[in-house]
This record gives sequence, structure tokens and C-alpha cells, in this order.
Amino acid sequence: MDHAGDDTPIVEQVQARAALAGNPSDGYAGAVFAMPVDAYGATVTLRRAAQFSISDDLSGNQTFARLDGFRAAGLRLHADDPHALILATVAHFLQTTNAKLQPCAIEVSSSIPVSVGLAGSSAIVIGVLRALHTSTNHPLPDSLALASMALDVETQWLGITAGMQDRLVQVHGQPVLMRFDGPRDAGSESAPGEDRGSAAGLAPGADFRFLVAHRHEWSEPSQVVHGNLRRRFDAGDQIVRAAMRQLLTHAISAGNAFAAGDAELLGQSMDATHDLRASMIDLVPDHLEMVEAARSAGASANYTGSGGAIVVLSSSDKIESAARQSLKRLGCEVVSVGVDPNPGLSTWSPPAPSSD
Repeated sequence: MDHAGDDTPIVEQVQARAALAGNPSDGYAGAVFAMPVDAYGATVTLRRAAQFSISDDLSGNQTFARLDGFRAAGLRLHADDPHALILATVAHFLQTTNAKLQPCAIEVSSSIPVSVGLAGSSAIVIGVLRALHTSTNHPLPDSLALASMALDVETQWLGITAGMQDRLVQVHGQPVLMRFDGPRDAGSESAPGEDRGSAAGLAPGADFRFLVAHRHEWSEPSQVVHGNLRRRFDAGDQIVRAAMRQLLTHAISAGNAFAAGDAELLGQSMDATHDLRASMIDLVPDHLEMVEAARSAGASANYTGSGGAIVVLSSSDKIESAARQSLKRLGCEVVSVGVDPNPGLSTWSPPAPSSD
């Protein structure tokens, strides 16, 4: 659609993300199986205006009389600065596309809980990128390129340690098995573990019962966890490196199980992923308590990311109800997660787990 001279608001919606298995190996030549969380999302609205302005739920409104001021505001940012995600996204978009952005108002609202591991930041970045491309009639990149562009906003402009899995799930908008262990082209500048990856969408082979739970008071920004893990991996820590190899296998097993409708194998892959995380990271006791509560009810559980939220898989309505009640007694917010049984995917057969 040509939006030149069009006053119709552009609205982009991006869902939260929950990893099911393999995390956090996406930044370490591993693999992750993850899905969107339809209960939470970010909405970006871009409309024509007399001057440039941005607003979000946390930082209010900010205006700019000229484009050069708007662009300059994104050049010297810290991740915690007001409107940092929006400003960095705009600056990166303008730098990489040379698109002509007309005066507009960009409004961001999000129901994704902050810093609990549900990919709230990347949801905002992807929504803003899509809106900017549409507004300027600049061709939208393919899914891998868009996810890579979103990652660059956070890593290069804001100094956030992150990987591709959040962004790949969110640009696809469906359950995705992602692998980051592929060969690189000769002369590639990517360091070990920085493969931008490949992704394949999967349709569920059964009606799975998923919950996502978190505690507002026990969030932890993902860069805190990833920063320490990266240092250990780069230093050759054998515990971390061995765990990453095993996590790759569990991600592929989870993808196989999801496509085949095998809840038992999927649950085992989720549990094994969590246990490997616990073997290499000192986990927050209150986060562990959530996993233990779900498991004591007969469910399987894993961290959705690195902030403390968990994803729960139950094999029956009775187990799901018991897990929900156990988590609520801990003071958790608990939501059900729907999975589209017909996401319109091409037929795809997951690879066999690696023997490495």
C-alpha cells in the first residue's frame, strides 16, 4: 500500500515470546524452540503529524521540530534512557535505509511485563521498524533480515547483550525452531556463537496446554544474565560449553515433539533445558520456586527467557488447574497461551537430534 499522503494510521502489533527448550543457547551456536505468547503484546501506531513526536507507557511524550533533531536524539543513548528503544530504532532505520521520513507521531503501548523474559523490548523494536517501513514505502526486509535489523538496534545502538531467538519468533508470529550452528561463509566477520541463524515454523501436532507465569517483584533484565554467561563461554568454561551443546539437542527434540503432538517428550525437553540452565547459572530462588511449584503439580516447566517468567506444559486439564493454583498461591500472574493449530505453514520435517 502506498502511504504517501495517506492520513490512515499505521498499526503494528507484535506478541510476546516464550522459549520452550534450548534457551539460552541461541547466542552460543545452539538452537531454541520458542513460540509467541498471545496474551501479551506491543502495539505501535504511526500517524502523520505536524511535527515528529514519540510516546510510550513509561516515558510520556517527546517532540522534535525537525528530522535532524529526531535523528540526533538516537545517537547517544543508554538502554535505560527515556524512549531509548524508539529513538534507537528510528536512528538505525534512517541510517540503514536512507528513507525519507515525513513528520509523524509514533505511539507505543505494551502489555508485555517488563524484564521478566518475555521479549518486550524486541516486540517494540520490530513494531516500530515495520511501521517505519510502511510509512516510507520502503520495502520490508524478509523475516531473517528484519529480525537481524531489530537485533542490531539493541546490540549496536543500546549495548544490550541479546540473541536472535526473540526476534525470529516475533517476526514469524508462530512457533519456530531456530538453529544457530550452521556453517558461515568464508570471510564472515561473525564470531563463534554469533550466527544469525535459520528458522522453520512448526504447526502443533496436538492441542497443547501452555501457561506463562511471572512475578512482577522478581524481574531481572536479560543483559545481566547474558553478560556473565558470555564472559564464561568466551573464556572456555567447559560447563557452559557442554551445556550449550546439550541444549541444541533438546531444542530439536522439542520441535520434533511439538510437531508430532508428543506432550511427554516436549515436557522432558523443557525440563531438561531448565535443569541445564540451573547447572551453569545461579538462579534466583523465587524463580526456582515457581518452576518447582509447577513441577510438583505434575507439569513441566522452563524459563521463557532470562528474566524469571516461566512457561508451563500440562498433560491434562487437572494438572493445568493444579499448576495454575500453585503458581497463584506464590503471587504469580498466570495466563493461558493459545497456539494456532493452522498457522498456514508449509510442510516441514524437523531434523533428527544431533549426535554431538
